Amino acid sequence: MEKKKNRMIALIFCVMLLLLLAGCGNDGKQAQKEAQRVEPMLSGITMETMTDETFPASFSAVDLTEQNGDLTLKVTGYEEELFDAVAITTLKAGDTIVAGGKEYAVENVEQNQNGIISVNGGEEQGGIDFATDDDGGVYYVEGMDDAHTYANLGTASLPLAATFVFIDNSDLDHPDQEYNAEAFRKILEDDANSYGFEVNNTTVTVENRQITEIVRNYQP
Repeated sequence: MEKKKNRMIALIFCVMLLLLLAGCGNDGKQAQKEAQRVEPMLSGITMETMTDETFPASFSAVDLTEQNGDLTLKVTGYEEELFDAVAITTLKAGDTIVAGGKEYAVENVEQNQNGIISVNGGEEQGGIDFATDDDGGVYYVEGMDDAHTYANLGTASLPLAATFVFIDNSDLDHPDQEYNAEAFRKILEDDANSYGFEVNNTTVTVENRQITEIVRNYQP
């Protein structure tokens, strides 16, 4: 009688264990199906806290002022939006991704032979495309004409350093043209200069809260 009772207890234990394991398996599958929300990995830097950095920026002629012979430039700084590689490569229908201040509800995801990951048909169909660097550690938005997405870091008025240099690569026939602060001011004020200084073509280097270099590159 005692042996029969022990067998019954053992059988009940085995059944309970199997049910528990099955439940854990279902929980794992459920977790895999849960939707994820993917946002850019930002550094937390702002224009107020930036001291030594090179960053994308934008400004215009009205942002350059002079006082007692010193030039100060009000710049809007940006940080390129980068995305975790695992999050991008595991995107699926039902997920949400935020890029360029816009939220995308993921309906479908495709990857082409060049490694571009297209969400909702890619940019041409109202979706978004992602590319990766050579290391494959992060992804970034790959827009038309190589346009990327950026987070706005705010604005700051910073003096041009005594060693300031402006390097202009906007003319493909005459790259690496260097100018000092005064020549830079004349270029900035030139109404015929319609190329502009925008986030996709301009970087600013700051050292000790002074602008030491501005580089403008060609942008289609």
